[in-house]
Amino acid sequence: MSKSDTMGTAATITGQCLCGAVTMSMPIPTSEATQICHCIDCRKSTGCLAIPLIRVPLTSFHYQGEISTYYAPGLSGASVGRVFCLICGSQLWDTSSVETDKIWIKGGLFPPGSIPIPTLEIFAKDMEAWEIPIPGAHLVQIQ
Repeated sequence: MSKSDTMGTAATITGQCLCGAVTMSMPIPTSEATQICHCIDCRKSTGCLAIPLIRVPLTSFHYQGEISTYYAPGLSGASVGRVFCLICGSQLWDTSSVETDKIWIKGGLFPPGSIPIPTLEIFAKDMEAWEIPIPGAHLVQIQ
């Protein structure tokens, strides 16, 4: 991950936090890199029942702006970092002490229509009874 605004020649998408102080760019994601998380920690940290996440290699992701990170143990006991904008508090991406070469970017930071349909829904055991799974997506009860 670098604090830069250049991505080379790959087709990219750009996103930003609510106030626009943090901007980011990454290669256009594939459906395989996009998932929906229903875990209790994501619910509590975002205030949403589920959150779209895009798995991105650190080397493909660039951002500008001031950020901070809140660390907490995940379900596995590994440390999960929740990165947010210092000005508006928007959640930006998550890190893991287990998979240190990847981040999970919040899909809502990008313009409508730029995120492909997820192929995976994780922590499906935490879904509300009335939530409808994405047609064709693989449901994993835990991760």
